[in-house]
Amino acid sequence: MIWLKIIAWGLVVLGLIGAILPVLPGPVLVWLGAFLLAWVQHFQEIGWGTLAVLGVLTLLSWGIETLAAYVGAKAGGASWRGVLGGLLGMLLGLLVANLVGALLGAIIGIFLVEWARGRSKREAFRGSLGYLVGYVVSIFAELGITLLMIAILLTRH
Repeated sequence: MIWLKIIAWGLVVLGLIGAILPVLPGPVLVWLGAFLLAWVQHFQEIGWGTLAVLGVLTLLSWGIETLAAYVGAKAGGASWRGVLGGLLGMLLGLLVANLVGALLGAIIGIFLVEWARGRSKREAFRGSLGYLVGYVVSIFAELGITLLMIAILLTRH
């Protein structure tokens, strides 16, 4: 059973790293680690209520990430078509490369759609830059939520 606890805490540590690097889904990994710890301990120290709170925080983190990038793109002047181009670019970048490719794909997608719509390169770039700023804000929010999740987990364990 000790090896399962080591794996669980390893997931939590990976989650903390993932909150900073866009390659790993930080809060999801923390939740999985918490679930494994709860399961190993027969849900005695970490119960379903704690797992539910951590699950809500995980969903909140995902929502903030999505909303911050959208709001950033809109604040940068991107149209809904540009945001849609960013979404398609993100999916294509994810399929072709990885999560870094997804970020680059979103930035390029917004730029190309806005430029194709007749906006200047500068205006198209502002929409992409707005997306990037929103994404960076979301990284800090995700890190904060991940740290909160770990703090909750440590108080229960």
